[in-house]
Amino acid sequence: MAAVESSRGARSKDLRVGRRAVQLEHREQLIPVLDLGALVGLRQPEVPAEGQPLLILQSQGRTTALSVDEVLGDRELVIRPLPVEIRELSAYQGAATLARGELVLILRPDFIVSTERRADTGLASTRRALVVDDS
Repeated sequence: MAAVESSRGARSKDLRVGRRAVQLEHREQLIPVLDLGALVGLRQPEVPAEGQPLLILQSQGRTTALSVDEVLGDRELVIRPLPVEIRELSAYQGAATLARGELVLILRPDFIVSTERRADTGLASTRRALVVDDS
């Protein structure tokens, strides 16, 4: 939450859609718009729909608009370190557990606003794990 400057709904008159990027006119400047679903590897990047929530993030002196499916609210969470096996993933700051036992991964704001995302550190990398249960 410390990186979230503000939130707003997407309006087509404020969006500049190019071949490779979408930009948002925010406070008289154009800032990049990133699709969170695409960033975490769930889908191909999409242009925000009219009224879709945008979070304006500020980190490392950069401002970025993050297109999200829904804003559920904010919560105070205790962020715990990631297990050693996945600690080298630069996208995640840590994890927290909700009251119902659900695990929530916490993204690093500096990873989101970073302009030089490397394929090997991305969220949608091709790493795989084999889980074997012999019982």
